[in-house]
Amino acid sequence: MPSDMICTYCRLAFQVGWFHYHKYTDHPTASYLVCTNCGTMHLIEFGRTEPISVGTQAGYLLRFLMVLGARLVGRRDADFPREPKATGMPDRLSAQPCPIHVGEDITQEHIHVCIPENLSEWIECGELADLRPWRKGPSCEITEGCKDPVLLNELLCNYCKTKGCLTDEWPLTFKVCPHCGKKTIEHCGSWMT
Repeated sequence: MPSDMICTYCRLAFQVGWFHYHKYTDHPTASYLVCTNCGTMHLIEFGRTEPISVGTQAGYLLRFLMVLGARLVGRRDADFPREPKATGMPDRLSAQPCPIHVGEDITQEHIHVCIPENLSEWIECGELADLRPWRKGPSCEITEGCKDPVLLNELLCNYCKTKGCLTDEWPLTFKVCPHCGKKTIEHCGSWMT
């Protein structure tokens, strides 16, 4: 559920948080990220995960049981197989060209409409095959990427080029603006898809 944030001093505005699309696509869900150094919005679109086939799961279980049996009879050199990993479409990272600032006439009640109107075209930063190394197939397509740990610490901000500064959440108690440094960030609301 993305949150709308605004700095009441410099008028920086951004959205941060996970959401899903209402259309069939190879990337059914996404998460708005924000740079904690400059305030630039980024977007990760999560690629659909293919479930692990029943045959692969059965083969893993059979190998696991064979190794367990070998170890029970004293063979310590038998190695347990690796658990199969889910695969699928790579995730995509995009960014706004710079931080977004809104005019003085925009009220906090209207910021959720204003931010999308002020977005420039997203700059594609590339596909990321290893962003979710512990990827699990979701129980439902619209929850893709929702529970998977995402490795953001290796990503660079597309604007300020700072490494490890992108976040997909903004604690309501954190008031420091990433752009001007003043304690004037306000949470204007959240929305659901």
